[in-house]
Amino acid sequence: MKNPCFLFLVFVFILNLHLRAQQKEVPTQPLPPYGSSAPYGSSTPYGSTTPDDVKRLMDRIFVYVDEATPFAIVNRETGAETVDVKKVQKEATLKKTE
Repeated sequence: MKNPCFLFLVFVFILNLHLRAQQKEVPTQPLPPYGSSAPYGSSTPYGSTTPDDVKRLMDRIFVYVDEATPFAIVNRETGAETVDVKKVQKEATLKKTE
């Protein structure tokens, strides 16, 4: 016991254990029941969904993807559009969108 630094470290270690014992554990949320799509305590303010709503949403998504996706093959170096798919060169790439 010649080293006071050692005693200090032992004291800090014991104090740390004592303080950790005073902390309360945070309870975890229970799992939702099997087959449930929403966790406990949450409700969906969206209402019910009809097949017409799904059709409208899918049509909106299709229009966006159709406009945003290029449907042309171009030469990477010249920018010329390739009309015949059988004559695609190795510099071919998809047309870039803005």
